[in-house]
Amino acid sequence: MKPICLFVAIVACVFFSCKPGDHWKLAWSDEFEYNGLPDVTKWSYDTLGNEWGWGNNEAQFYTAGKLQNAFVSDGTLKISALIDSAGGKRYTSARLVPGEKVTGCSANSKYVQNCRREKEPGPPYG
Repeated sequence: MKPICLFVAIVACVFFSCKPGDHWKLAWSDEFEYNGLPDVTKWSYDTLGNEWGWGNNEAQFYTAGKLQNAFVSDGTLKISALIDSAGGKRYTSARLVPGEKVTGCSANSKYVQNCRREKEPGPPYG
């Protein structure tokens, strides 16, 4: 019973003490008010795992700067997987992460989840 009460108390404390604007500020955004390739000042292509299959032998090869796999139109970012051989894989797609120039993050960051939020580093992602 005590662990449940403690959990409820912590959740209540966090919920009621964190009001919008009190502790958080917008650190990064992309409103997609353009057409074409994703803005390279805001997005980075994550292709480093193509060499080793991303640890789970993915059937797709992630491309960089290929309009057919990642593009912005009508106010949204679209990422498409296509039957299109590349890098010895049957499919191509895109893998994008918030750009290091904007967030201070990189695709190799141990703390990717914390780079996307304005918080102190916590446990490593993954």
